Amino acid sequence: LNLYENLIGSKGVMALADALSHNTSLRNLNIDCSNFESGASGLVYPEMSADATNEFVVAGYNELSLSLKTNDTLNRLWIGADRIDHSDATKIASSFANNIKYNTGLKELHLNFEGLSQADGCNIFQETARYNHTCKVFINEKMLNISS
Repeated sequence: LNLYENLIGSKGVMALADALSHNTSLRNLNIDCSNFESGASGLVYPEMSADATNEFVVAGYNELSLSLKTNDTLNRLWIGADRIDHSDATKIASSFANNIKYNTGLKELHLNFEGLSQADGCNIFQETARYNHTCKVFINEKMLNISS
């Protein structure tokens, strides 16, 4: 399913996370550059501060990562956003690292966040690599080289 650059919105990502937790057929999902901070109309709420908006984005990615604890059908996942700072990108990556630890179905996880470096990714996914030997993690489309 390719939802690249779609206006999913915070409600949409929550629905997607719920659907993924029950998924038995979807193998690939691309929601890279999809807008989680907008409402159902696709418009960003102008009255919300950047911090409040980023809280919705981080919460959406967290829910999505939680669905991977029970979903062993999804093989490839692409996620990312341009306006995520280092702190929030680290929170999101950490959530995915924790929730894919024992997921043997996911073969590739692509995290595309400007605020996340290869070094950050190696540090965050080091423990995950001890348990999960099947998933290759890519940070900004470069595969992490982690020895377990």
